[in-house]
Amino acid sequence: MVNLITDLADISALLHGEHGGVVLVILFLGTLFFMGNLMIIVLTLVRLFSFIFSLLRKVLLR
Repeated sequence: MVNLITDLADISALLHGEHGGVVLVILFLGTLFFMGNLMIIVLTLVRLFSFIFSLLRKVLLR
């Protein structure tokens, strides 16, 4: 727990330092990149399950 508090203090110091804007931009771009990858994974899984469901329906309704 102590490490978490010191980490938060370090992050706060980075954000309030002279390069705080750069850190915010990097964090924002990292968040966008993560969300984009997550969306691609979710869409791929939805398509996969939809494909499996359609195959099962074709086999069962034969």
